[in-house]
Amino acid sequence: MNARAADPEKVTDDHIFMLGWGNISAGSDTTGVNLSAILYHLIRNPGAMERLVDEISSKRDGRKCAETTIPFAETQQMPFLQACIKEGMRLHSATGLPLWRVVPKGGADICGRFFPKGNIVGVNTWVAHYDEDAFGQDAHLFKPDRWLEASGNQLRIMESFFMPFGKGSRTCIGRHISMLEMSKLLPVLIQNFEFELAGVKEHWKTQNHWFVMPLDFNVKVRMKA
Repeated sequence: MNARAADPEKVTDDHIFMLGWGNISAGSDTTGVNLSAILYHLIRNPGAMERLVDEISSKRDGRKCAETTIPFAETQQMPFLQACIKEGMRLHSATGLPLWRVVPKGGADICGRFFPKGNIVGVNTWVAHYDEDAFGQDAHLFKPDRWLEASGNQLRIMESFFMPFGKGSRTCIGRHISMLEMSKLLPVLIQNFEFELAGVKEHWKTQNHWFVMPLDFNVKVRMKA
């Protein structure tokens, strides 16, 4: 707005609209997919859901629901909540295609292999997140405890393979906002509602449109007494 006031011809109303719209809408798809995936796996794993309910309950102070939203700083002290968020994003990364890069002049050595200038390289997040050398032979399972039980070196390996927001200089600049939204919203939902998968399908269907969107995630929701 200050730039608009200083130079109305350079910074038009259209510029302001597009910048504002970007701030509102950017990341909504990825955060929405991540939240759906976390809830889906929690619903399918009642033991994990029960543990998370217990952890959330320990933060409640007995006031009415509207007054018991857990502050973001406190959600960072909830290890099982954070483990569930990470495990949900690991099993179902919101993006399903590599972020391609062009090898620069001089080529590049990547994992012991030389790639000449001009080659296009990339890593698919889904492949990295299901790597059994990093996450174990049960990498296909929803297991939040893997983030809590891993040793220092194993945890570093897991973190190096974990990239729901990308890696390096192109890491998503909105990742902290996304983590804040999920850390704040999940406790509110789980504290106040019960969830049950609708239908008898064992696994949901998804489709990759760059974002890996769930197609049949139908849930019965009941408010807790």
